[in-house]
Amino acid sequence: MRSREDYKREKDLDEARKAGIAPAAIDSDGKCINPHIPQYMTKGLWYLNQEGVTTTLMHQKNWKTRNNDQNNWYDRGAKIAQAKHYRQGACENCGSISHTLKYCLERPRRVGAKFTGNHIAADDKIQNLIITKYDAKRDRWNGYDTNEYEKLFHRHEKIEELKREDQHKKIQNTKFVTNKRYDDEDKTKDEEHMNFDKVEKRINTVAGGSTGTIRNLRIREDTAKYLLNLDLDSAYYDPKSRSMREDPNPDRPIDDRCYSGDNNLKTSGCEYQEFMKLQSYQFNSLEKSLTCIENLAPSQAEELIFKKKLQEDRLLHSKKVKIFSKYGNG
Repeated sequence: MRSREDYKREKDLDEARKAGIAPAAIDSDGKCINPHIPQYMTKGLWYLNQEGVTTTLMHQKNWKTRNNDQNNWYDRGAKIAQAKHYRQGACENCGSISHTLKYCLERPRRVGAKFTGNHIAADDKIQNLIITKYDAKRDRWNGYDTNEYEKLFHRHEKIEELKREDQHKKIQNTKFVTNKRYDDEDKTKDEEHMNFDKVEKRINTVAGGSTGTIRNLRIREDTAKYLLNLDLDSAYYDPKSRSMREDPNPDRPIDDRCYSGDNNLKTSGCEYQEFMKLQSYQFNSLEKSLTCIENLAPSQAEELIFKKKLQEDRLLHSKKVKIFSKYGNG
């Protein structure tokens, strides 16, 4: 039984070790023990019989672990000996004692080594490795030969060399060679310039998903729409769709404008003019008791206006023919 003074002395020593004043305890192996490790880990159980050692971590070790080298692997393609005569139980094809005829990987001979006794193959080195550790069993690079990577490296080097030669031939065969030199600070390369244009966004479909992409054609040299007029009362800019329907500078003359709004762009194409002709023809056809509506039957409305245009062209052509026949083409 420990006395009160011994218990107090041990407690003071423990506090001094934790504070760094007293030296740390030494294990039976000569290693220092961290004083912050709790006692139920450093003090062994009473039935372990540790021969008076009070503070130790020996009982925390796994004594069942074998000290074998876990990094060993099979010698790939290693041979041990080569017999001069055929031996009983060896492979009938090559004569090696390390396998049988069923598992022989050599080329099948017309007459096996069992009957000829010539060209006996060498015996393979058969090893019995004992690997017990978890990491060593599952090491995918265990036994890897670096010479295999050298073969792969040289193969890719030959491929790259052939690519460079092919590219050099293409450059030599080009007819037009530009001699202009651009500074790196002023002009970017063509490939980098193309990357600036490839700003794409998704298009939402009717079903709710997204399919297809559209390309943003604005490059970084162009001025953004919202920077054309910084007045707060100018045209509204929608940052989500990047659209500005109204003209940001309506007071400027047309020749000085670089952008007139999305509405002006929508109404400036030939498709818009054709659509307006279709609308006007539809409004005029209501007076002629035609009940075709372009929103309900667009194909029918387009066919009707096509027939009307064809009829007008024929009428105009017939008038020209009559005038030319009467007055001549002089």
